[in-house]
Formats: sequence, C-alpha cells, structure tokens
Amino acid sequence: MNRTYSYFVIVIIVLLLLVTLPNYSRAQITIEDEEESPNPPQLMAKATRQGVPPAPSAVPESVNITKCSKTPEALIDNIVNNVLPRFKVVQECVTVAGKVTLVHTPSDGDTVFALKLDKPFSSMITPINSQSRTMNGGIWVEMICQRPNTSSESIHRGDCSKPNEIKEFHWPTPRVGDHLSITGRYQQDIREGGHMEIHPVSNVTAIK
Repeated sequence: MNRTYSYFVIVIIVLLLLVTLPNYSRAQITIEDEEESPNPPQLMAKATRQGVPPAPSAVPESVNITKCSKTPEALIDNIVNNVLPRFKVVQECVTVAGKVTLVHTPSDGDTVFALKLDKPFSSMITPINSQSRTMNGGIWVEMICQRPNTSSESIHRGDCSKPNEIKEFHWPTPRVGDHLSITGRYQQDIREGGHMEIHPVSNVTAIK
C-alpha cells in the first residue's frame, strides 16, 4: 500500500513538472521579448568573446537616396548613451529602402523593427544581423520616443527626456510587409554584439 502510494506521488510530481517547466520557459521568452535588443544573450556573449565584427563602409553617395548629411540634433539629444562604447557611428545620415519583417514596441518608448534591405543596400549589415533570428538578415531600425519611456533599464535612463523637441519625428507604427524608405544615422551597436542599425530615424516614407 505504502509503495503504491509512493509511486503515485512520484507520478503526480513528474506530471506537474512536465506542465510547469514549459510554461516557465514561455514566461522567460516573453520577458526577453520585452527587451529592445534584437540579439539573444547567447549571441551577444559570443560576439563579446570573439570580438564584434568590423562595420561595413559608409554608403556611397550614388546609393544614398536623399543624399542627407546630418541627423537632427534634437533626436540625438534624446539618446543619453549615443556614442562609443555603445555605438560606432559609420555615417551621420543615410537613406535606405526595404521591407519590414518584424515590429516591436519595447518599454523605452521606441518603435523598433527589422528591415530586409533592397539590393542596393544589402551589404550594409554584419554577420550578427544575419545570425539573429529577430533581424533575419535585415538591418535594425529604431524610431525613438514614439511613446513615453517607462523602461527600468539603466541604459535607457534619461532617454526621451525632451519629447517636445521631437514631436515632428512621430510616425504610425509600421506593419510587417510594408515597403519603406528610411532615413537616419547608420551605426553599429557595439554593446549588443555588433549588428548594424539605422538609429535614430529622422524620416519614414512609404514606397508604393
């Protein structure tokens, strides 16, 4: 009787673990998905060990659609940590085109998305962009301060501190499949593993 009861208890415990562990894993994924980084911790750790890949060269003027030269200072002022060691700026302002493959709205108030670049711009990424399941070979795009910054992360403390200065840089949230022209600062995110991004965005135009 006691042995049967013991087996019964063990079976119940195993069943509870089988139910609980997958739910716990899903909870962790949901928490991680709330963060802004497009790279999982494992990919960032690997890049840290091996060193971030070199950034591509600046975009030639023949390819830079609008031939812009500077990102508005008001946008830069709303990013507290906006240079090395977090970012390596490759070009102050570029205009590229591509299709949206993923959209995310993290708690820091930015609207971020992956943009699969059209052919003239396809060399503007590093292997980290390709290895990331979030970017899937696209470039990471950040439209900053589209909403109030409620992030508790220290890296975002002070971001979007002057929202009234950048009201003109608000756009509708893109949808997956949208074909867009994006203007902004072209840089490498060193802190998050070395992917390339357009951040901050200074103009968004739908391509028909």
